[in-house]
Amino acid sequence: MLSHDHPDHRNGLRFVMSHFDVGHFWEGGISENKREAGKLKDIAIRRAIPHLEIGEIFGDHALGACSVRIVHPSPAYLRHEWDGKDLNDVSLTIVIDYGDTRLILPGDVDASAERLLFREYSYSGHTMIVSPHHGSERSNSPLMLDRVHPEAIVFSCGYENSFGFPSPPVIDRCSERNIPMYRTDLDGAVHAVSDGRKWTITTESDRNINGQENRERWKASQLKINNDFWRPAMPASKLTAGERTFRTEESSAIW
Repeated sequence: MLSHDHPDHRNGLRFVMSHFDVGHFWEGGISENKREAGKLKDIAIRRAIPHLEIGEIFGDHALGACSVRIVHPSPAYLRHEWDGKDLNDVSLTIVIDYGDTRLILPGDVDASAERLLFREYSYSGHTMIVSPHHGSERSNSPLMLDRVHPEAIVFSCGYENSFGFPSPPVIDRCSERNIPMYRTDLDGAVHAVSDGRKWTITTESDRNINGQENRERWKASQLKINNDFWRPAMPASKLTAGERTFRTEESSAIW
């Protein structure tokens, strides 16, 4: 499944579709670069992988014991609300239910799409969510976090990425709500397993010395920021991004 046609989502999928057994290829079908998007379709044709787009997949599907719902973008949203500019806003958003557990995969939607999706959201089970847009401040709105109230949030982001993901304000929002955070830049691959009653989450850093070293190195960098710049009476508005991150991480005691 391709959430939307941006290179950081599209390019890795080419390898997967070329080298793994793939039952179906689902995508939105909206592209800014028809030539690049066409490469995935060519792979699907060459390997006889059924290819479906949003008009065919929007709604409910059964996958074994799971219920899979494509909840965004709706046909009405595409016709009347999307301005046709930002592909992030038409990311496929997927809700997967298994027993009393739920996984939400929102792609790179921003806060405006989050309002549409979650303003009347209600679910009493155990929810895990992949952070919209890798932890961007333009996403991960307080409304979404309050309505979904996930038991865990996963930030998919590269180590020391140039975008600064996940952003310190998003870390603040999650810490204030006591939401456990997992980060691929510090934890490596995140493994989440549901038995239909609860989530069991482990990471590569739990058993990989490199992952542990990455976390310790990052923590040490925040401690240095604290030692060099921290002033107890300094208001949050005066802190640098790194200082806010340090204070949030320490107060949430995720270490």
